[in-house]
Amino acid sequence: SVNAFMTPSGQFFIHIGLISRCNDEATLASVLAHELAHYYKKHSLKSYIQSELGNFGNGFINNNEKRNIMSVKQEVEADSLAMIWIKNSNYSMMGILKSHKMLEREEQRQLSRLEDEWKLKHSTHPLSKSRVEKFYKFYKKNKNLNNNLFLVNEELFHKFKESAKKRSDSPDETDF
Repeated sequence: SVNAFMTPSGQFFIHIGLISRCNDEATLASVLAHELAHYYKKHSLKSYIQSELGNFGNGFINNNEKRNIMSVKQEVEADSLAMIWIKNSNYSMMGILKSHKMLEREEQRQLSRLEDEWKLKHSTHPLSKSRVEKFYKFYKKNKNLNNNLFLVNEELFHKFKESAKKRSDSPDETDF
């Protein structure tokens, strides 16, 4: 699957399906920056504490709306910090756009499987369309001159990606 997440203790997990769909280091670096921003802002820890305190509960019925609102705010905050970090790195900011477009394609795949589109709209993450719009606003004001899609090793990255493709159950297609 196309996913990555950071635990409250700082453990980072990235699904092999996400790696297999990235075509360059800048895209992967953007995902890593986003997840590191969650850790830096202690989002997982705060969510865990709120959950343990019962702040998401509403009597007998659990209120997921409060949790979703908090989660969407955290996603926007992590996106914003990741944009600043990538802008200040030597990577191209286009990696951010590519990562959001990859998520947008995944949303479209999910939508095609749902009978009710509302379910996707009310999740824990903002829809990719709004994330892309925020990226363009930031990019117009903060263009960096870095066009580097690779900084470590392009050949090694492609070997890593091919290895991930072989191990994943994802379709043999590349989004970007």
